[in-house]
Amino acid sequence: MAVATARKKAEISPLSEPNVARRRARPVIYTTSDGKPMAETDRHADIMSDTKNALKLYFEPQAHRVYVGSNNYVFWREGSPRQRVSPDVYVVFDVEQLQRDSFMSWKEDNKLPAFVLEVTSRKTKSEDSGSKYTLYEQVLKVPEYFRFDPTFATSSCSFHS
Repeated sequence: MAVATARKKAEISPLSEPNVARRRARPVIYTTSDGKPMAETDRHADIMSDTKNALKLYFEPQAHRVYVGSNNYVFWREGSPRQRVSPDVYVVFDVEQLQRDSFMSWKEDNKLPAFVLEVTSRKTKSEDSGSKYTLYEQVLKVPEYFRFDPTFATSSCSFHS
């Protein structure tokens, strides 16, 4: 009887093959929102919007090969929805300017931003100069990274490859 009970438990174990396969078959969800406001102030929002629009206008003749994005997630590793960042404004070359809910690099021949602008504020200053700085420089290898503080309380930085 003990053998039959053990066999029955093994058949319904959450680690049994059918359950493992079912878990793997679930689609990966790539969220499109972090639930946070786009900007801390109207000034910050205007700078982001104006910068994105100016870059789109500048690159308009090359829209078939330049994507200008703003405040949507950039995912750089397929299957890892937590591997993401949401730059205030960014540019990706050799990618068509299309409407996207988020930017998934593996769907775009593994292209990543070549330019990132973070419009920094009191609330974002430490993240923009800490974890995002490291991510852009060391993981995403962004050649041009700038932080702009509209209150002029902090300085900007850039990488050049």
